[in-house]
Amino acid sequence: MRGSAEWRSGLLMAVAAPVAGLALAVVTKIVAADPPSWLDNWAGGLLQVVAVLAALALVLFTGLYFHQVIVFLGSSLALGIALFSAMDAVDARVLAERGQTTPCTIVRVDMRQETHTSTNADGTTSTTTSTSYDHSLTCAQRQVTSMTTDSPAGKAGERITVAFDPQGRIKPKPADVAFDYTGALWRCFVGSVVGIGLRVFYVARRTRRRRGVNRPG
Repeated sequence: MRGSAEWRSGLLMAVAAPVAGLALAVVTKIVAADPPSWLDNWAGGLLQVVAVLAALALVLFTGLYFHQVIVFLGSSLALGIALFSAMDAVDARVLAERGQTTPCTIVRVDMRQETHTSTNADGTTSTTTSTSYDHSLTCAQRQVTSMTTDSPAGKAGERITVAFDPQGRIKPKPADVAFDYTGALWRCFVGSVVGIGLRVFYVARRTRRRRGVNRPG
């Protein structure tokens, strides 16, 4: 009985929690892209932040259940990629449906680095550094004044084409990658399979070991 309960709780953390988190993130992004009137206010914005944090907790923080470092780090990385790719896919789909493009001149590019420290399942800490690039722009569509990307879209003085949401709910992106939601969906699928697979493998292995220990000789 104990083994069955442990197997069920393990699957809850390995499968149900990340799937629920991914679904919550996707639904939140879809609603945020075209919210009903009663959510198109500060309360709706606050609710969106809370929902995204809850999705992060379901997808990433449940990794603390898995006490093997390689499983914790590997599944968290893979599922983190899946989570953000799922949200990127929603943005790209919205831009594909109602987005517009505008020619822009890059005025300035500023590199920004952020350091994040997390606690692993064994109590040790890991530090990661993420880099983003803030572009100041002069565009034909004056509502577009800036854009942030993971890599430089060009140098100061260069001309680029930027995709933007006329409603201002989706952040501007380089037009050559803004509409590629199939690529984001593929990254989400691969990340989900790898992350959940690692967790299920850990649960199955641990349950089998404990059943072997508790089996009467």
